Amino acid sequence: MLTKQDLLDNFSNVTEIGHHAFKCLETTKISTYYYYVYIASENSCQSDFLIVAEDMENDDFACAIFGAIKDLGIPPQLAISPAPQNPYGFSSILLAQKDFHAHFKGILDDKRQALTLCIPIHRCEFSGYETAQEFMLMRRDIVPTMNWDREICPKTILRFDNPKTQSGTGDTEILVRQDALLREIENIEGVPSGFIEVINYSGQIVEILSPSLGTYIFIRSRDDDSRESLTKPILLIKLHSFLIS
Repeated sequence: MLTKQDLLDNFSNVTEIGHHAFKCLETTKISTYYYYVYIASENSCQSDFLIVAEDMENDDFACAIFGAIKDLGIPPQLAISPAPQNPYGFSSILLAQKDFHAHFKGILDDKRQALTLCIPIHRCEFSGYETAQEFMLMRRDIVPTMNWDREICPKTILRFDNPKTQSGTGDTEILVRQDALLREIENIEGVPSGFIEVINYSGQIVEILSPSLGTYIFIRSRDDDSRESLTKPILLIKLHSFLIS
């Protein structure tokens, strides 16, 4: 497990912010990373906890997170816990064990066994059932987890077929950013033989069809009785609500 000396030996500006919690910095040409560390060897818990923010700091928020999770152990993979009150609108804290992140690799490899990464999230951004590969991909390409001021980035899984553009995913479901989803909605307009399926973070499914220009069909849970005929603006409102709720 980590010690204060490990932090002093590897980072700059190490300061104790209370409750056996420390803040330290890593500065690159592009960004400054603030590492908040709660050290297990200094308390009764069985996990070192790490919070990382890029170009922003909030000691009070970090301490509040540690206070909310300090009695939790190392998660078997991922775990989700309620977030303390905060100015960023986060509802949850996602905890990830060492195999799900690369922080402190190369500098403290022998001290990472109990290093649990703690990420403030909007609940719709992660399901909590991601594989390590999927989790790392989402952090790299979809959810900027080190930016606490980020817009909500709901987890979005897409399957589609568009004969007009000769594109689609076949039977494969893919993680996408919101701009990719909106692009496919534009592309499928007026393509009666095409379809889009969207899956949100909780595994719920909606299907989108467009039998004619300006008209979209919205179907929930593959239940044809839920079929609604919508204009594009209303479709986008309903889809956004589906993804974040």
